[in-house]
Amino acid sequence: MKRLQFRIHIPIILLSIIMLFTNASAENNNGAVTVAAGISIPLRPSAVTDNYGIGPNVGFGLCYDPARILEIEPRVIFNSFPHQDHESFKLFEIGADIKIYTQERRPERLATYLVIGPGLSYMSYSNGEELWGDKFDKESRTGTETDFGMSFGLGIEHPVVPGFGVFMDIRYAIDYGEYNVVTYLPIRFGLKFSSKRQGAGR
Repeated sequence: MKRLQFRIHIPIILLSIIMLFTNASAENNNGAVTVAAGISIPLRPSAVTDNYGIGPNVGFGLCYDPARILEIEPRVIFNSFPHQDHESFKLFEIGADIKIYTQERRPERLATYLVIGPGLSYMSYSNGEELWGDKFDKESRTGTETDFGMSFGLGIEHPVVPGFGVFMDIRYAIDYGEYNVVTYLPIRFGLKFSSKRQGAGR
């Protein structure tokens, strides 16, 4: 019961954080919207890597700059891993990334950053017994979980014109599942639309 209550409260907390930063960005006119897509590579456990391959990911975020070298981005990312027999394994993440830039961002200058992103993952799969073995004690083959997750990585970002830029990042993502810990490597390419000219006043 305590675990169920914990799972119910986390989405409410994360959604509240997203609303908070969305309002702050609008009031201070220094927010941005990101859209990204790429591939996700499963790393472990072997039950996942042996049965599923590299799949697509897609997501978007809302950015806020509380400091010159710091950016906070509430975001959602959807990952799907393909199976040769058309079984399903999907991860939907909602969380908040903290990006630390290695130097102050300037117009028309490439910027690099480190990123750490705690969040919540909704995992769904259609072959629970094959994935988790005897640990999976449900009558149905399908299963869903709501788990805590974390990702670490680095990225590069480059303004193209005022208010618009491109970025790429690579992460090591961890999902603390009910039956096992799942890790994977998302590689994303994206666009960034700013409400304030990038680098202006920085």
